[in-house]
Amino acid sequence: MKFLVAGFCVWLMAFPAMAFGPCREQVKEFCKDLKPGEGRIQKCIEENADKFTGECKDHLTKMKEHLKEVKEECAEDSDSLCAGKEKKELMHCLRENKEKLSTECKASIKDLKKMRKKH
Repeated sequence: MKFLVAGFCVWLMAFPAMAFGPCREQVKEFCKDLKPGEGRIQKCIEENADKFTGECKDHLTKMKEHLKEVKEECAEDSDSLCAGKEKKELMHCLRENKEKLSTECKASIKDLKKMRKKH
């Protein structure tokens, strides 16, 4: 369960244009020399968060809050269906078991996807 948020972050990083929304250009600027993977982009965002504009900071705050909601809504599913899985393996496991996920978890993930698409 403690790796669920990290797993969702990894999942979001696979879709940078949608995940970063109003931060896309700033992420390109501050993290341009980094090869995606192994948390490098996420670490770059964290290290440069104070340099991002207000709109970007608001977006990142909203995404972080929603990721906490997803973690809460999907905790039981994660524990029961994907015990021992972490990060990418956890996300892969949840996707493989999407038909078995609780209604709450499915709804939370759906809301997260909608949020990403808004930007």
